[in-house]
Order: sequence, then structure tokens, then C-alpha cells
Amino acid sequence: MADNHSVALSMNQTGKQWEGQVVDGRFLLQKYLGQSDHSIVFLSERKAPEPQRAAIKLIADDPAYSAAALAAWNQAATLSHPNILQVFECGRCTLGNLSLLYVVMEYAEENLAEILPERRLTAGEAKQMLPPVLSALAYLHGQGFVHGHLKPANIMATADQVKLSGDGVRPVQREGRADSVRMARAYDPPEAAQGVFTPAGDVWSLGGTLAEVSALRLAAGVGGGSAVVEAPAEDQQFREILSHCLDADPKRRLTVAQISNWLDESSASTARKPTSAGEGPVPGLAALWKKPLLRGGAIAVVAVILILFFGLRGRRSVPQSQVAQTTVQPAPEQAVDQPQQVPAAPKTASNDSTTARIPAASSKPGSGTVQGSVRDRILPNVSPSARRTIQGHIRVGVRVSVDAAGDVTGVSLQSRGPSEYFARLARESAQRWRFSPAQINGQPVASEWILQFAFGRTSTEVHPAQVSP
Repeated sequence: MADNHSVALSMNQTGKQWEGQVVDGRFLLQKYLGQSDHSIVFLSERKAPEPQRAAIKLIADDPAYSAAALAAWNQAATLSHPNILQVFECGRCTLGNLSLLYVVMEYAEENLAEILPERRLTAGEAKQMLPPVLSALAYLHGQGFVHGHLKPANIMATADQVKLSGDGVRPVQREGRADSVRMARAYDPPEAAQGVFTPAGDVWSLGGTLAEVSALRLAAGVGGGSAVVEAPAEDQQFREILSHCLDADPKRRLTVAQISNWLDESSASTARKPTSAGEGPVPGLAALWKKPLLRGGAIAVVAVILILFFGLRGRRSVPQSQVAQTTVQPAPEQAVDQPQQVPAAPKTASNDSTTARIPAASSKPGSGTVQGSVRDRILPNVSPSARRTIQGHIRVGVRVSVDAAGDVTGVSLQSRGPSEYFARLARESAQRWRFSPAQINGQPVASEWILQFAFGRTSTEVHPAQVSP
């Protein structure tokens, strides 16, 4: 389907003001969801075969591309896969004085792009995203189609499954045509500018998407050449696989099957440089995995895991107005490199920055040393969308230097955990704590503390432990 860049909807005259209008006498525009320079999307509802929420996209009706658009949508409606949003129907309509095309499709609650302003996925989390995406791409390619628009905003979550958008699906096109040439976009492979759309192009877009959503970045100024993926040394193998997805020559890119084989080779202990497309599976690279991913019939289980990244509707965090009013007793002195042995303190659940008074100082038997205590603590303010990305707990250890007056004079990360976002929140929180100073022979002295933060989906726990004196 050719993209419409020449005819754009007049967004300053449409948008929310269309709410309440009815398309084709059947589809009520219930709620404005968003827009681009050539399309606008609303929440709607299908009445048959049974009531069902749906999304309806509207674009300008231009004779130069409308026939191709409707043909592509009708073809997409014949496809059925658990990891592709279903296209239901399409047609023409008029709103005001505008002639439009519409496509009605399965509604998705959220998409991957919505969490990126909060935090990036780790390389491990990005890999967990791959199985449902690869399954959808393998199905499309096997049916003679390509996705053609793979990017974070088109990786969606609905009904506890990860799904790709389906309205932009198009047949494979190995030679460019004048009506399919389009402006280059951030996730497009180089050959898309000439109107060529093949499975190799989807692999390029997948590589760019993974680099964008993870801690990695694409080097600026790549132009028409192969992309250079910037990554820290510990992500070398992930960077390697992405580099082979982002080769300027489509024939040298990995295939969807090769990437799947890479994931399945989790038991391999020796990493080997990936072969080029067509040379067979890519063994060894999945040594990064500690456990093999479930595949085949268990694909839905992996999809449920990925939903943790998206924060689906109905999974709620603690309201930000909830203030913790509980106490945490300092844990006994422990070695810095054994934070897991710190006795668990009472749990405090909060999303807000809150202050809690924590009394009680204790003496070390047989010495003139009196341990300090936490006087005021400020819990991190975690945004609800970031909190809903958490699977289990994200743990961050912060070492805090406290002076003889009980004020924090220095903060450093003892263990940063998998996310820079949560590490930053823990560090900023620790800087605002206050302590009752430790004493030696009745005199206040400086002290060192380890604060163990555990970020969960509904609460943040903090376990403080004085490590000196």
C-alpha cells in the first residue's frame, strides 16, 4: 500500500472535534486516540458478530493511492495470527466536507513507544520481546507479505498478548514501482526509498527497533550505509546480532529464522560471529540467555511476560496520593558484598516521595559504640507507567556517607541493577535521607550505610543497614 504524504488531513480542523460523529452509519467515534501527518485514530465499537471495542483509522481519500490502500486493507483482513492485530473491514466515508478512507481494526491498549520516555529496556528485556514479534513476522513472510512499518509504536499489547499492527501489511515487492516510492523514515531499510519491500526490510526495521528500545543507540549520520550500533562492551553479542540485522545489503542480513535459531541456541557456551543470511542458523549467540525461551505452543506465555513492559489496562499501581506512614528498623551490620543477608525490614508501599520517622538507636554489646538510626527517609517517586514495566523486583544498592550531624554527604551506587532509570531514582532518594548519628564513647561520629532498594509493581521497599562504624 502506498503511503499518503501528499494529501494530509487538516488536523487543525479535525481531531477531537470529530468525537461523536458516526462513520459509514455504523462506527461511532467515541474517543480521539491520536494522529499523524496523514491519519487520525479513534476508539470505536463493532456491533457484530458481538459488541467489541475497535480502533478506526481515517486517512484522506486521494485517487492516486486510495485503490491501493483499500486493496491492501482487504488483503490484511484475510490474515489471522495471534500476534497480529486483526483488520476487520474498510471503506469510504465523508465527515464534514472531507472525503476519507477508513479501516476498522482490533483495539490495542498500549504500545511499546509509550514506555520509552520513562525508561529503556535492557538488552535482556529487549530479547524477551522477540518471540511473539518473530512469530508474527514469520507468518507474514510465509504468506507472501511484509509488515513494512515495524517500529516501537507498532508493537502493541492487547488482551495480555503482544501483537504487531496489521493495517500497514503489504505484499512482498522485490522491484520498485513509481506508486510505492515513499519518503524515508527512521526505521525504513535503505531499499524502501526505491519502493522495495521484502522480508529483509522487516529485519532491518526490527534491528532498528531493538536498538531504539534497549540501552543501545544507532550511530548518527548512518545515511545509506550499514548502521553502526553503539553499545557498552557487556552488550557485545547483542550489538553483533543487531549489526547483522542492519546491514545495508539485504542479502547479508539475518533472516527471521536465523534470529529465532539464535534464541533457541541458549545452551551454547561458545559465541560465534553470525553468518550472513542464507548460510544457515546462527549458533552460540544465545549464550547470553540463562534459560531457553518457550517457543511454539507456549508463545502466549512469553507474550504475557512482555506485557509487563507495557503496563496493560487493569494493572494498577498504588495511587500517588497514598503516603507511607510506617517505620523501618535498621538491620544489623552486614558486609557490603552480602546485601542479600540483610534481614528484611517491614515493607512500605508507595509511589510518592514520602518522609517517615524511624526511631531507635542501638548499642553494640561490649563497646562504647552506639549505632545510628534512620531519622527521615524519602521514598522514590516512581511513575505509574514505569512501575508497570517491572517484572518481579528491580533491586538497587546505594552506599551513603553520613556526617556526625546525621546529614548525607556522599552517595554512590553499590549495585545499579538493570535499569538506569531506577538507579537514578534510588540515588536521588538516598541523597535526601537524614540520620541520627552513630556515637563512639558518647560522641557523634560519621557513618556509612547501605540502602537496599527493591522496586516492585505496587510498592518500593527499602532495607537500610549501617556498615560502619
